Amino acid sequence: MIKSSDLKKLSTLFAILCLLLVFACKNDNSNSKKNNSNQTTQTDTTDMVYQYYNKIFKPESGSIFRDVAFDQSISTVKDTEANSNLKLSEEEEDYLQYEEDLYVDTAKGIDYAMLKYIFDNEDRLWIITVNYYIQDSSKTNDLFDLLSEEFTEKFDDYYLDSDGYTVWESEYKRPDSTTVVYDLGIRKLIKFEDPGIQIELMRFGTM
Repeated sequence: MIKSSDLKKLSTLFAILCLLLVFACKNDNSNSKKNNSNQTTQTDTTDMVYQYYNKIFKPESGSIFRDVAFDQSISTVKDTEANSNLKLSEEEEDYLQYEEDLYVDTAKGIDYAMLKYIFDNEDRLWIITVNYYIQDSSKTNDLFDLLSEEFTEKFDDYYLDSDGYTVWESEYKRPDSTTVVYDLGIRKLIKFEDPGIQIELMRFGTM
């Protein structure tokens, strides 16, 4: 026969077990939510940097960069970009500079891109530079890794130059069968007032 004191002990033990079970479930839920939150944040960041890349480079255009090509005149490039979302912020006889806001973070500031088209003394597009200014260092690293992977997949081998650029050598054929030779380099802007990433495409000549 079970004594009253034993029943009390069993009741107390049962209550403790129930409390432990509830705590374990809550802890499990909390960890699950935390993991889901981290996965969501990582996914959001990855999606965002892909948007940064696609919005500025427009890889679907089939051209080397957006809808422009080396050796085009300043008026041709200007007319092409007139139909885009870029804002013309500066213009001289040998270059066009554009800007576009990519993301506004009320706490950290604005992520934006600055593009510059530089023309030689014969009014032919010679250099293209893109500066990404990103407030979040993790997004900067993610974008740098994404761009490096994209360029390596597309252009294969690369080397590091004395200015801190990772450089890929490439070429493409024009409709008239001439071949344009150019370099594409990327580096992080660490020692600058606005940290970010810089990409430069430079034409070397035709064959």
